[in-house]
Amino acid sequence: CSAAMHAVSRIMKRDARFYFANLGADVMRCINAVEIGDEIRYKNSLARAYRTLSFMRGAQCPEAHEEGLLLLRGVQLGKEDGVLVSQKGSFAKLFSRTDYLTKELMKGVNEKV
Repeated sequence: CSAAMHAVSRIMKRDARFYFANLGADVMRCINAVEIGDEIRYKNSLARAYRTLSFMRGAQCPEAHEEGLLLLRGVQLGKEDGVLVSQKGSFAKLFSRTDYLTKELMKGVNEKV
């Protein structure tokens, strides 16, 4: 691989981490809104999360984008089932490991470069 390809790979990793961390903040906003019973804030936070997810797709990290879609679907199902707030700690722990998640998601991208 050339130096230019390695530079592109580093940029993609940074972008994926950045957007995944932002997605984590959006998800935590969703959970906090549900916790205080603010449906408008929940919907706004969820819309923001989907907007963040669209940026992730633009960062050419399809694996992270797919994981983000699954994550947001889990948030919606958790809210519908009334268990979202009880999982707040698990979500916080998940997002504190963003570097690890991004490395795992980027393995396929790095192999393609």
